[in-house]
Amino acid sequence: MKRTNHPLLRLILVLAAVIILVPVAVLLLWSVTGRWPWPNLLPESYTLRTVQELLFGSANLPALLWSSISLSAIVALLSTATGLLTARATELYSFRGKALVHLGSILPLLVPGTVFAMGSQITLIWLGLSDTVAGVVLVHLICAAPYSITILTDVTRALGSRYEEQAAVLGAAPLRAFWEVSFPALLPGILSSFSMAESDFQAIMEGMVGVGLNITNPGYALDSLGYRVAVKTGTPQVTTDTTNSAAIAFAPAEDAEVAIAVMLEEGYGANRLIRGILEAWEEEVREP
Repeated sequence: MKRTNHPLLRLILVLAAVIILVPVAVLLLWSVTGRWPWPNLLPESYTLRTVQELLFGSANLPALLWSSISLSAIVALLSTATGLLTARATELYSFRGKALVHLGSILPLLVPGTVFAMGSQITLIWLGLSDTVAGVVLVHLICAAPYSITILTDVTRALGSRYEEQAAVLGAAPLRAFWEVSFPALLPGILSSFSMAESDFQAIMEGMVGVGLNITNPGYALDSLGYRVAVKTGTPQVTTDTTNSAAIAFAPAEDAEVAIAVMLEEGYGANRLIRGILEAWEEEVREP
């Protein structure tokens, strides 16, 4: 077989390698960064504090890894099952309210993050699920389900029901027709849904950590606290010319011990209060 050495193919391979390796290099750099204020191209200081805390500190790394893996697997499994059932119901059957089901499946994507977080917390407290595994799974599931439903709706629509109908004509029961005919064809979409749901919340959390790192004013900066802080800000509009300032945060991001919610009526800069609250928490609660 003749080997292909086309320059364009080499260029594509090099670009693919760069796209994969550059983010890994940035993550490694962040792991030894002490302070990296915007708009500096390189970190201002370096430290091994994060690595030391991870490997030798109070954090129980095996337990944290097992907790994250098990929770993400449960959420991915439930989200994929929800997406598959919803996709089959909306694409293979006709019933009243189908449009409402489609709308409900994307509503979590339409609600602002700050509103979703505060509303979820209040609802979980009301249901008695706050600070429980079931509550964590439920919130993650709400975030992941829209993506799973979207992916599996597309592949279910493309496959249709004709193959299952043919299997039924040949005498196969409905469950056998699905398992032996439709399931293998849907498997690539199911695996895509599973992997998407498993990684979705981690991406959200990393985005929130990025918001915290963008607070660069020395008096309010969060990157020198010794742990990562996840932050989400918002400006709820009250009238056409009046807005409030809102911010939510939790820390440490990898194993949260404290959650913060700040709302300033007709104000701005709610995120500037987070550092002071965390310092007070450290003095009163975290430090012996």
